[in-house]
Formats: sequence, structure tokens, C-alpha cells
Amino acid sequence: MVEYYGRGPAETYIDRKDSEFLGVYKNKVANEYFDYVRPQESGNHVDVRWFNVIDKDGKGLRFYSNAPMEASALPYTTGQLDDGPHKNKAWGRHSGDLVPSGMTSVHIQQRQLGLGCVNSWGAWPRSEYRLPYKDYDFTFAIKPLK
Repeated sequence: MVEYYGRGPAETYIDRKDSEFLGVYKNKVANEYFDYVRPQESGNHVDVRWFNVIDKDGKGLRFYSNAPMEASALPYTTGQLDDGPHKNKAWGRHSGDLVPSGMTSVHIQQRQLGLGCVNSWGAWPRSEYRLPYKDYDFTFAIKPLK
């Protein structure tokens, strides 16, 4: 289970967030993944103040920072969702092929590249939604939940 204070309940990205509002949201990790035709990154949340990942017994972890951050928790590994630059898997090319990994993959980041979606998903994001090469500083903490 995930519970967080941020934009939701749907997934949000730096350039796709205005339709979702700040609030406290709760969801099953299995429901955080959106079944796009091709497996890919999914379930991100922006403007997150805290992000809890909790097991069925109520134990878990809280991730938080001194500034809004981005977070996601999925039942699939990054390798299951992204097969590299060539996208030449013989099997696993569709979300329906995915089998949960048996663990929860948590991603905590200051910010990630926007989605683009300027011309039907083929263009790079506008410049204000990119991450130019430079040094970044981001600190977050992890607190056990009982």
C-alpha cells in the first residue's frame, strides 16, 4: 500500500500535473501501475511532501524531504518496464505480459524529465520540463513506520 501527501490520485509528472490536486491519497501498489500498451515508467507523483510504503501488517517506510519531491512505488522492476534503447524484447512487449516481481520497487527523486506529449508523444518535453546537465543537490530521509 502507498499513502502520500502530494498531487493525485492519478499519476503526475512535471508537465502533466495541473489536473490533479494536492491531498493525502492511498492506493494499492498493484494499482499504481498504468497499463500502457508498451511497458514503461508509470505511477509517478509530483509535489510530494511525504510518501509511505506500507505492508499488510502496517509496517513500512516513510520517505520525506525538506522540499517537494517525486515518488512512485510499483510491483515491477525497472528492467521489466524498460528493455533499453532498442526495445527488441521477444516477450514482454505489452503490459499484459508483465508478472509482478514479488517486491515493491520504490523510486524517490527530486525531479525527472517531463513526458513531452507535445505532438502525440513523439517530441522532447519543452525546455522548462527538461533537466539540463549540471550538479543537483537533493536530500531525503527514510523513517520506519510501525
